[in-house]
Amino acid sequence: MPRAVDVDDRRQEIASAALRLIATKGFRGLTLRAVAQELHGSLTLVTHYYSSRAALIEDMAVQLVAQWERDLAAIDAGTTDDWQRLWLCVEWMVPMDDQGALEERARVILAAEAMGDHH
Repeated sequence: MPRAVDVDDRRQEIASAALRLIATKGFRGLTLRAVAQELHGSLTLVTHYYSSRAALIEDMAVQLVAQWERDLAAIDAGTTDDWQRLWLCVEWMVPMDDQGALEERARVILAAEAMGDHH
């Protein structure tokens, strides 16, 4: 009997792998096959959830914006002190470790590609 997979969790897992690829291999390094390899799975693992690279990229953008909204809401709700809120925002915006720097690099590459497509 196949095990149940949470669709949202799987999409998040795939998007995270795609961001890692963008950060390490650049935008051209992002292929559905490369994402599957990053996840140590088959191409079907990815194509079951995303029919194309464009669909994956679109969902990555949606997921990133949703995560930012959750993060900012948590910062806003976390304190009433304006100076502390400012510091929490700076910590949120500036990568503080290697993983954060890698993620930010991927987001910048993704945003730059999207801006190029829309201008």
